[in-house]
Amino acid sequence: MTATAHADVLIVGAGPAGLSLAISLTRAGLRTTVLEQQPEAQLARPAPDGREIALTLPSVATLTRLGTWQHLQAHECGHIRQAVVHDGPVGWRPTLDIDAAGSAGPGATGSGATSRGSAGRGSAASGAAGKGSADPGAGDTGAADHGLDALGRIVPNHALRRTAWQVASELAADPGTGLRLITGARVSQVQVHDTHAALQFTCNTGYAGPQDRFRPDANVNRGASASAPSPTSGPTTDTQHLRAPLLVAADSRMSAMRRLLGVGAQMRDFGRTVIVCRMRHALPHNEVAHECFGWERTLAILPLPAGAETTTEAEAQASAHHCSAVVTTDNADAARLMALDEQAFAAEVQGHFRQRLGPMALVGQRHTYPLLATYAHRLAGPRFALLGDAAVGMHPVTAHGFNLGLAGVERLTAAIVAARRAGRDWGTAQALAPYARGQHRHAWPIYQGTNAVVGLFTDARPLPRLLRQAVLQGARRLPPLRAAIASQLTGRSPWRLLVAQLPRPMR
Repeated sequence: MTATAHADVLIVGAGPAGLSLAISLTRAGLRTTVLEQQPEAQLARPAPDGREIALTLPSVATLTRLGTWQHLQAHECGHIRQAVVHDGPVGWRPTLDIDAAGSAGPGATGSGATSRGSAGRGSAASGAAGKGSADPGAGDTGAADHGLDALGRIVPNHALRRTAWQVASELAADPGTGLRLITGARVSQVQVHDTHAALQFTCNTGYAGPQDRFRPDANVNRGASASAPSPTSGPTTDTQHLRAPLLVAADSRMSAMRRLLGVGAQMRDFGRTVIVCRMRHALPHNEVAHECFGWERTLAILPLPAGAETTTEAEAQASAHHCSAVVTTDNADAARLMALDEQAFAAEVQGHFRQRLGPMALVGQRHTYPLLATYAHRLAGPRFALLGDAAVGMHPVTAHGFNLGLAGVERLTAAIVAARRAGRDWGTAQALAPYARGQHRHAWPIYQGTNAVVGLFTDARPLPRLLRQAVLQGARRLPPLRAAIASQLTGRSPWRLLVAQLPRPMR
């Protein structure tokens, strides 16, 4: 490690992935500095953005290990007990039902499976937490074999952001942890050297934790010691410099850091828009998620816990029957839907879902997001690594984006800690190779498969219709394939599970 390093690892981006890595590395004993462009107030109290994150059980285990899961409120944590895939308009063709055990029925009736428990934090989280920091891609048996009764959990994106910042801030408040948080920071230059990575930035806040404001030593390039940044009484907009053996880009799928590092990315613009919102409905969702592949639109219905639109436990007890609706459509149709009033919009979603949950009403605002998938050409190299959406930005249809990010947190932490324990430089390409290989093996099939599924299930031509019907019928009738789908949804290794269930040769 260079003698003038400000930290063991620099992380640019204080989203859930970047902060999760910072917490993980800090708990492993590494000095970590995080830079973020947003002001501290937005990070501490993020506004609801309409996005609900479907978490696999290994992801819940990672969040539990980091200590962020425990800070979520009960009414922010729902279960997904069952997932139902509809081909075409709801009810047009038999559906595929998948539960945690990998079983499937001939098609859901009514509103889905029978309710199997409350929507608070329960046994599914406890079961997952017992797995500690195991590789999220590991596992060779069905979820039921581990006592799990849910495919995953559902949590608001803003709640994940809030709790990640809360835990990171608590750690940064203790100078002994070596974790520093710098908000309002704009990185303007990155340099990769043989022994370290260096970046240049301007900072308009100087924030580094609740009790610790500091100004990075701007004299580092003139030989001044940089091991202990000097405190300052107020903000600064001076150009600052930081260096460390490893720089991690975790800013966004349109990552500015990725470009500064000279790493290209495969990008796919689907030419479509995602509309997300919360809705209230008359019939219970029974913790069943629905994915409806219409021929013009895709509609996802994600079950929310009782009182998901509220802010207190008391309000949560007084309400129920809420879901997150995710409408994916072409840009022109999205503009038309956004121009509708609340009642007309709710009627469109209700009609698309064929009254399955009864009358529906919009709760709160509608939010739109352009549909763009990205995959970095390199996930790591000498002195740098990419994490979260900066590495892989997924289409939301399979809900794997943040789950891949948390898997990356586990893999990257493991690679850094292994090199450190062996007395090796953790910023070299050799030290980072296990992370890059493992994350690529995990993410690439999901990325390509998701894009293929989206293309297949949104194509209204006759041949693709027949092909997807064959896929769904095959999944309904072949237990190994059905189990592989369930395993993929729960974050376990689908192909190892599939192979394990194939008939064994006679001896």
